[in-house]
Amino acid sequence: EVNPFAGSHPGVIQGCTFDALSTPLTSGPQTTLKIPFAGRPPAIGVEITDVQNINIGVVNANANTFQHIECGVHVVSNSKLTLVNSDFREIRYSTYCSNNPCPNTGIPVLVENKSTLIAGGSIAAANNFKNCDNGIHTRNEVTCDIRFNDFKNIDASPLYPSRSIYLVSNTLQTMTVNDNSFTDFRQGVEIQ
Repeated sequence: EVNPFAGSHPGVIQGCTFDALSTPLTSGPQTTLKIPFAGRPPAIGVEITDVQNINIGVVNANANTFQHIECGVHVVSNSKLTLVNSDFREIRYSTYCSNNPCPNTGIPVLVENKSTLIAGGSIAAANNFKNCDNGIHTRNEVTCDIRFNDFKNIDASPLYPSRSIYLVSNTLQTMTVNDNSFTDFRQGVEIQ
């Protein structure tokens, strides 16, 4: 979790792996959480609230990897995130809630509430989304610039929605979606 910070945050998340499996694709979730959540995989890789400006990833450096968790990056409110050179894999809906699927799960990047997202921006800065239920979601007055990202096999169970890029309730905000690649997906871009 990144605590509220006025100004450009001096920290950068680079070359990190957020993985809830002890041995990818073989051993199942680690029991890393405490009661009452014991047995559940970690839910969120990075959560950001009220941070004026923060970077996740660095161009031409080791990529960040987010995999086997419920949500990779969640910007809760009033923040500006620049997201580059990050890979999101196997981020799936959670069914631990009585209301399946659990809210805000199965979403690699979720940006909400009067925030700004810059995702990718050039071929060298591209983010990759592979084998996930969804891709990038924004809602409630989010300004976004989403360019040169790669979305492959973005498809959930037929019971749940699956969108590569989903921009909702962003009236009067600038939304730019250019030069992204979509392969094997249920829905590419939806704007509401």
